[in-house]
Amino acid sequence: MASMLSLVLLNLSCSSQYYTDTVRVEVRYPSPSGLTLEGRSMGVVYTYTDVPEDSLFSANLAEGFVSEMEKMYFGGQTLLDIYSVKKNPAGNYGQLDTLVRLVMDTNCDVVFLIDCERGEETEDAEDSYPLAMGLYAYDSLDPKDSGVKFYKGSVNAVTDDQAAALGERAASKFRADWRTEAYSIYYFDTEEWWQAFLDAADMKWAVALKKWIGLANTNNLQKRSCAEYNAAVACYMLSDFELEKKWLDMSDMDDKRPLSDGLRKRILARSGAN
Repeated sequence: MASMLSLVLLNLSCSSQYYTDTVRVEVRYPSPSGLTLEGRSMGVVYTYTDVPEDSLFSANLAEGFVSEMEKMYFGGQTLLDIYSVKKNPAGNYGQLDTLVRLVMDTNCDVVFLIDCERGEETEDAEDSYPLAMGLYAYDSLDPKDSGVKFYKGSVNAVTDDQAAALGERAASKFRADWRTEAYSIYYFDTEEWWQAFLDAADMKWAVALKKWIGLANTNNLQKRSCAEYNAAVACYMLSDFELEKKWLDMSDMDDKRPLSDGLRKRILARSGAN
């Protein structure tokens, strides 16, 4: 009888044994500009004047800016619209009200305003001009409500055909920071758990998340906690940081995983600075 009881206990122990394996992913962090643009709709506005040459230069610069942003955030798809507003020499484009109004007019989450000022033709090079550019950005979804961000630059001599290249260079400031990171996933020795892990390894995070939510529907606290932790990782990969924290909180309450604190630090590093 004692040996039979020992065998039963051994089987129960094996059935509850969990494992971890690693998934390596490319994770996008906010750009050096401080803006988090992933998942945001964007609009680009440039100022124009009564001088056709200056207005054409600004339009071409805006097109270069948009082209580069589409490459970085939309896989090169032509998705961003360009708008123009008449330049107000006395205007203060750094005022929040101005950018909020543009957000409403463009119906975009983030708006960029490009304001160029070309000087007189330089004596050293024909058809070249000094250029001063102000770039204003406002993210209406910023949870910290950081207000209007301002970036400026100048060039001593620029020609008309360099406008698009200057726009591309200005956009590069908003290039996201990509890092290769490893994430551990919990699983048990069953087909359901293994298939969910394989989905994660194939970067099918939404599919894996659905399976882990189903696996979390159990009275076994250890398995439920592991599934909830994995769901938190999936939400992290899907940039749903609010839901990610909820899943991790539930995992901690049920049976805190050893990897929980490390994941929370990553949450702060990637989303807590927003």
